[in-house]
Amino acid sequence: YEPYIRLCTEKHSLESTTLHNQFAHLCNRCVQEEAEEYDDEDEETGTMWSVETLTQYLDKTSGGHGKDIWDKIRAQCLQIAHYTTHCVQETVHNQPGCFEWFGLDFLVDQEHNVWNLECNISPDLSRGTEVLERLVPEAMTELWEMILEPHDASLDRAEHGWDLVFRGKEIPREALQKRFCMKKNLNTELRAGRPFSLRDALQSKAGPFLNALLAKPGEKRVGGKGSSTV
Repeated sequence: YEPYIRLCTEKHSLESTTLHNQFAHLCNRCVQEEAEEYDDEDEETGTMWSVETLTQYLDKTSGGHGKDIWDKIRAQCLQIAHYTTHCVQETVHNQPGCFEWFGLDFLVDQEHNVWNLECNISPDLSRGTEVLERLVPEAMTELWEMILEPHDASLDRAEHGWDLVFRGKEIPREALQKRFCMKKNLNTELRAGRPFSLRDALQSKAGPFLNALLAKPGEKRVGGKGSSTV
């Protein structure tokens, strides 16, 4: 969904003498609102911007290339969101008829490269600033519309503020159950203190097909329907 941008009230610096200054290093609202210069309005003097305000600022500081820069930043945010959810897909238990809402915090450096700081399983949906007073109700309303209304699979992006980052193929229930059982068996072995190498974990996960790839030269491993020799 459309993000919001948090800023510090004091200029960032890597000088060791400034490391104690939380107003220059921590852009959390609970920290910055204690500063004398704190401003919650969506404008250049504020500490929380909308994408529009950021783009206007980038336009002024880059000679009119604000939109191009934002497009670069946004593309990286979407890619990181994709990678983040994929790297934990085996540990997230899927519940029928349920969904999860994650909140990702990013940092953008002076070269407009995006870095992932953290992923929150319970993102803050409070308001209190001009930007949040607009974004939070819109995101909540459009989330329910997206979930409850019939979905047109031919559309990559619905007509609201949410973006479809990735659409994977449907996984049969039997395959999900098999994955769950293998993961459960692996966790049982680890809790029991039995030695379980990365090789063992891969074999447990991938099955007989990987046996042939992991076998030492001349070693024969028994597969599901016969044996394989490398």
